[in-house]
Formats: sequence, structure tokens, C-alpha cells
Amino acid sequence: MFHVVEDHHELGSVLQEVMAHAGHESRTFNSAESYLAHLDGQSFVPPTAILADYDLPGLDGMRLIRRIRKTLPEQKAVIIYTVALPEPPRSLLCYQLRKPFAIETLLSMLQALLHCERDCLARTASFTPQCRYGLESHCPFYQHHMKH
Repeated sequence: MFHVVEDHHELGSVLQEVMAHAGHESRTFNSAESYLAHLDGQSFVPPTAILADYDLPGLDGMRLIRRIRKTLPEQKAVIIYTVALPEPPRSLLCYQLRKPFAIETLLSMLQALLHCERDCLARTASFTPQCRYGLESHCPFYQHHMKH
């Protein structure tokens, strides 16, 4: 399951449709605030990854991810953006996806996130500072497991 936080309804719908066509479940949210309300709800189940638009009204995507990490420190996250990003802390993100992006890029990233989750859950991953699945940043799972 992937969660998409995107304020542009059309893009959120397209992302959900592309993911469904590729066999991935997803749920979309139109604001950071609606996602945080879901996060605090009893029916919340952590997704494989959260894909958040950087330029959300109100609470932006990076601040949303920081808030999520307070509750779920190992949650995988992707930021989607159109303009140049201020340098985000690399430990916050698995990937930065710049609009417009190719569907193949999105699907490849989703597969990498699924493989990462499967390996981490099975504890078979060799935790290296750089994700072995080609994602861009230092893995939060690596940071967590190196502390133990």
C-alpha cells in the first residue's frame, strides 16, 4: 500500500490509476492535514511509502514528512516537486521525484521501495549507507539498525 498526498486532484487520480494498473494499492489524500488526521485514526496502517507533494498548501510536504517521522521514525518517504528544493536532510527521504516524471520512473521507484520493505521485514537486507535498490538517500532502516 502506498499513500499519496497530493493537492491536485487530477494528478492524485492519475497516480492512483497508474499504481492500480501496475498492481499496487494506494490511497490519496488532498492535504497534509487530512493525512495527519488519518495517521491519528484507529484504522491507520503504515504504508510501504508515503509520496508527498512538496508544494502542498498549509503544511508543505517536507514538514509533513518530519511530522510523520515523529510517530513513525522508519517510514519510507518520497517528495514530489516541481521547483528546486531546499536541501532536505537526506535521512528524511528515500527519493525525490521531479515533475514531470516518466511513468517508468515512478514504477521503478515503487518496485525498489517494495523490495526494500520486503528485505527489511525479513531482516535479510545488508544495511549499507546507500540504498542497494538505487534510491537516492541514506536508508532510515540502516540508521535505525546501526543503533542496535
